[in-house]
Amino acid sequence: MTVTIGNETFSLFPKDERAFVADSTQELKLVEALKKGSKADVTATSARGTETTDTYTLTGLKQALSELAKKCK
Repeated sequence: MTVTIGNETFSLFPKDERAFVADSTQELKLVEALKKGSKADVTATSARGTETTDTYTLTGLKQALSELAKKCK
């Protein structure tokens, strides 16, 4: 499974219904890319071998994360 934001691609591993980054350094880079990006393309392959790409808008994500950080202090 991969997430592509702009020219950066991140590998994730699935577990149950979720996906995770393998290490904390990559996780921080992913969050920074999400804050700066306008869209994220998530590509995954199903158990049947079907590859699917979904595109998500990142509009408002940076502001939402900033508000969350304020409330968690």
